[in-house]
Amino acid sequence: MSTRLDVVIVSSDELTPDYTAANTKLDDRALWAAINKLGLKAQVVSWRDAEFDWSSTRLAVLRTPWDYHKHGVAFTQWVEKASQHTKIENDAAILLWNWNKTYLIELSKLGAPVIPSHLIARASAVSVVEETMKQQGWSKAVLKAVVGASGDDMVLLDVNTLAQDAQEISRLLESNDTLLQPFFGSIQTHGELSVIFINGEYSHSVRKIPAANEFKVQTGSRSAYTPTKNELATAQLIHDTAAVLVVKKFPEALELKTSAAQPFLFARVDLLWDTEANKQDDQKETPLVLGELELLDPELMLCTSEEGLRGAEKLAAAIAERVKMQS
Repeated sequence: MSTRLDVVIVSSDELTPDYTAANTKLDDRALWAAINKLGLKAQVVSWRDAEFDWSSTRLAVLRTPWDYHKHGVAFTQWVEKASQHTKIENDAAILLWNWNKTYLIELSKLGAPVIPSHLIARASAVSVVEETMKQQGWSKAVLKAVVGASGDDMVLLDVNTLAQDAQEISRLLESNDTLLQPFFGSIQTHGELSVIFINGEYSHSVRKIPAANEFKVQTGSRSAYTPTKNELATAQLIHDTAAVLVVKKFPEALELKTSAAQPFLFARVDLLWDTEANKQDDQKETPLVLGELELLDPELMLCTSEEGLRGAEKLAAAIAERVKMQS
């Protein structure tokens, strides 16, 4: 009888114990319960665990390695090394593509509705940010590192007060390529819409509202949301555009390892309402644009609703199917 694990849930040093803690509030507790319900041989392991043998598991599913952006070189080295010994989901090539936010520019070029994003090269002068904002007619903008998570390395700028933020801008530009994007005030009134897909199929949605006087949704409220037909169609278009793109970009990495039609085990499409687009026509539905496509380690908000809990079961079942493909 094989002692090889079916699946390892990849976490961080800090969060690994939370999967099995009796009083855990970790959202992924629903996934862990569903995996165990199916009888899969599973273990939670930190990606930084130097002692773990990654060849001892058929599948490694990244779920909560939420410190990866603080250890960039070490993380990419881990992905490359671990993927030589086991199948990583989402695929290693997809992870390394998605962790750099310039993928937004690629998707935009393919016609997906994406928030305008301008690449500002590392070591650029602060004046480049100011010039870009003025050229685009943006009174407010967000400058963020192309590799980042959890709202880190991100600053809200006002074109009229850039001098006050010059030190923070310089800090970001000194060590990062960055993206400059217009600030959507709708984030503070409408929030952000997260649409979750499991194995290519729609699962559930969550609306996130930032805390008062904040523009980051990492803090604030969350609630189940039922998207309109057009809102869901927008999310599906973005998901499918990205799926087609990665299959074309990484044919060797994806060949025979996942269903050709479903390269993503999981995906979270984070959308913003563009309230300025139809300002002159109140009869038209407010369109959405992509803020970020999370394929690396998205919180799937499985415990936010009954639909989310069913999503946990769907994800566990999809993991089980992919385990079979590696047997």
